Amino acid sequence: MLAPEEENESEVRREDQENINKFARLNAKLHEVRDERDALQVCTILVLSQQLLYILYCDARKILLPNV
Repeated sequence: MLAPEEENESEVRREDQENINKFARLNAKLHEVRDERDALQVCTILVLSQQLLYILYCDARKILLPNV
């Protein structure tokens, strides 16, 4: 924050305010998309891990119980 003596009472042009608002909306959307991407990565890792464990389990059964 600015010290009281450094603050000024300048006005923001309408065009600048619109650009500020647009940036804020796009920035919020960017964070939403990143969060969604991160959640999808976690889900993908979990699914792949489950599939790998299943494959390992099936292979282990074939080795330990070859006639089943």
